[in-house]
Amino acid sequence: MMKLTTLFQKILPALFTVMAFASNAQQEFTLTTTTANIISSKALIDLPGLSGNPLAIIIATPLGNTKTLNPHPTGAWYYSGKWNIFNCDQAVLITGLTFKVQYFLNPGPNQFLHLVTLQNLGSDGSYIDNPALNNKPSVQFTIFQNHSPDTRAGSWLNQNEAIAAYNAAAGKWYITNAAGQPLQKGCAYNIVISSAGTTPLPPVPIPISETQLCKCPASLPPNGQATGDLVGNYPNPMVAKILGRPLSNTAPAIGQILKWNGTEWIPANESAGAGNGTTYTAGLGLTLSGSEFSAAASTPMWNAFQILGRDIMTTPPTVGQVLKWGGGAWVPADDNVGSTSPTPPATPMQTFFKIDNSNLNQGQAELSDINPERYLTELKHSVVLQKKSRLVINVAIQVNGLFCPLGCTDGQGWFVIRINNVIDNPSTTSFSVGFNSVTTENISNYMIDLNPGTYNIEFSVRHEYSKTKFSAFGKYSSIMVIPL
Repeated sequence: MMKLTTLFQKILPALFTVMAFASNAQQEFTLTTTTANIISSKALIDLPGLSGNPLAIIIATPLGNTKTLNPHPTGAWYYSGKWNIFNCDQAVLITGLTFKVQYFLNPGPNQFLHLVTLQNLGSDGSYIDNPALNNKPSVQFTIFQNHSPDTRAGSWLNQNEAIAAYNAAAGKWYITNAAGQPLQKGCAYNIVISSAGTTPLPPVPIPISETQLCKCPASLPPNGQATGDLVGNYPNPMVAKILGRPLSNTAPAIGQILKWNGTEWIPANESAGAGNGTTYTAGLGLTLSGSEFSAAASTPMWNAFQILGRDIMTTPPTVGQVLKWGGGAWVPADDNVGSTSPTPPATPMQTFFKIDNSNLNQGQAELSDINPERYLTELKHSVVLQKKSRLVINVAIQVNGLFCPLGCTDGQGWFVIRINNVIDNPSTTSFSVGFNSVTTENISNYMIDLNPGTYNIEFSVRHEYSKTKFSAFGKYSSIMVIPL
């Protein structure tokens, strides 16, 4: 017993070392697409260690003529506890494609997951901040999209081909779409480093001998006699011409202008009134009789649609109503007079409101796999923040399930909020609608803190791939701005 115990004590540490090494070691195999492993745009990988392991790092390289037969961006999709190689644009896979699949059972220093967030998105793309890549422009690595909505909330599928590039000024690599489409928050990429780069050394200063020093002249140009429209000597020449035409030296009187007399520019009084050679023409909404202009006040163009730049609703008022500020426009409303004036808030706030019923009864704009997204342009806002503020966003839309005679499933989709063209979604924005039915969907009191600046806030509705089509229209949107 003593000898067996001693033997296990020696073997067990070595065994654990081998197991730990195997979990971080690269493994690979060849995947060939067949009718048995293809489900639409996905090809199933069913291997021990990968199944049930959402932390695995996977990359796949097309072999032979696979890229020609399947000219689509590819990635790894963790779905129902198993990994798949799939077409990112959801194009259907064909049989006979071959991929070299390389994988690691666990992340490590040279293989890790990069998540696209609002914090690392810049003008170039999504910056990767990792010691193995920072300040190493010669490092060689592979990126491969990692889509795992089952285990990662807020996942976003990038349907475009992505590449990695290096920003020398920042000393960092970044991921961007090859064709310039904006990269969205929630996308994720596996990164596998194949060859470590080196940090560039600063240039070595070269000694300068005394004979190489600059011999500067006593005065620098311009110097000497001035030319062109100037007279006199530098550094104090005077303007004597304007574009080569002489300028009179006559002293001007108060209110005079420079007028061309045929030979030179001279100070002269400004001509005013009729008879000075000026011809007048009545413009839009004006009439001209002799030297008198009149406004055609009965035409619609003279109606006021704004007060100090703020819109006035066209709703007809009733007797006794007043114009009252509704957050996004002046609207006719009852004159409710209180006994005392309200106390102004300690902190000034702003509210922006837009309502739109113009599309609710019009022909249905269908959302489907062919037309997957509709921008609700009637509900968008542009907000200028003078200081850091909290935005409280509320949106409502009407979703119509289209008529379907038999065998249709519910239509599914989700809300999308874009702030300066960067998606920033609440966690509860998905919805479903039964066919031949109507529902109202809302985003209620979604809050986000923003720094000073100008922000374009837009809303859209997206259709879930392979689900029943539906139509959607904006009802209203409001944004309350609370300075912090």
